[in-house]
Amino acid sequence: MADKHWSITERLHQTVTNPNVIIRGSHSYYSDCWDRGFERCVVRYLHGDPVSEGWEPLGHVDKLFIGNFVCIAPEAVILMGRQQYPPDGLDQPLSVCVMP
Repeated sequence: MADKHWSITERLHQTVTNPNVIIRGSHSYYSDCWDRGFERCVVRYLHGDPVSEGWEPLGHVDKLFIGNFVCIAPEAVILMGRQQYPPDGLDQPLSVCVMP
């Protein structure tokens, strides 16, 4: 990571391979200066990466849709996923908590 700089960004439409991450357009980006990239760090809990693609999902698999002009903050983590729980295990909607 010594050769990375915050001004060099990862264009998501060029790098994302997870079939459950849908990138709309070509302008969305992520600065991976402080970590190992968007898929390995930001959406690491989303089914469809090389490790989990062979697993049988327990229920509906979430999809993440990213619009055309989206900047994802460095070191953000997008938690998705009812796919880790049995379909009857949650009867309340999941809440989102954004921490500074």
